Amino acid sequence: MSHMDSANTSGLPADAVERCTKVKTSSHFARCAQYFSQRDGVLQEARKDGIFAGFSAGLVGAILGSKVFRLNRNTTIVCGVLTGALSGWQFTQGFRTSKLASLRAELALRKQSELGVTTTSPQKNEKSS
Repeated sequence: MSHMDSANTSGLPADAVERCTKVKTSSHFARCAQYFSQRDGVLQEARKDGIFAGFSAGLVGAILGSKVFRLNRNTTIVCGVLTGALSGWQFTQGFRTSKLASLRAELALRKQSELGVTTTSPQKNEKSS
């Protein structure tokens, strides 16, 4: 008795396995497409936040270089540009990592809710005074 014969004898249509596989695969691709479309927005937002943080840090670095360290004009400009570029890059990496992690967590929760899986969060023990 073949696999198809056992499916027919159980009352299922002949293409039941194929239809279930297609639905599962198409929903997987839909979730992947959704993740990548949201990922692009998250990366663009992280870049924007990193640029703003870099400009802010560069301004602070230039002011500190000028006032506190009494650097000349050219050295102050170089100090501000290097400070801004390096801190902007580091902030962008940090924002990107945290925003992608929250996106993955959100999509994992959405996937669990689609599958009907309930998660129990650990409850905090509060002491009443």
